Amino acid sequence: MLKPGGYLQWDELDLVNMGVKKVDSTVPSPALDELVTLSKANGRYNWTLEIKKVMEVEGFQDVSLDLIGDPPELVRPLNELHLMSMEEIGVSFARRGQNEMASKLYQLIKDAYQEANLGATLYFPRVVCVGRSA
Repeated sequence: MLKPGGYLQWDELDLVNMGVKKVDSTVPSPALDELVTLSKANGRYNWTLEIKKVMEVEGFQDVSLDLIGDPPELVRPLNELHLMSMEEIGVSFARRGQNEMASKLYQLIKDAYQEANLGATLYFPRVVCVGRSA
């Protein structure tokens, strides 16, 4: 797939270092905090921080890994994008008959939109790994 000497860039959301950003530390954010806890999924996504090692084991050279945060002007729009994505997850819960979980998620999302109006947002940095094919 990749010619020798070509570069591969692998981007993933960094759910390990995600959190809540606030314009003021006193802004309450219990719904956003709960969404962060649910998104971290008990460490299931920690593998994203190991991408560099995976690429090196697979023979890539000059591998670099950067953690990239959101610029201030994109924090709010990306928060809305993440909340809309979570709404889709709620739909999938409902389709599988997990109505209680779907209802809980929908309520958290509704509350999270209110918290965003007060100046709190979800923050999902990215893992960006680049390596050259041998």
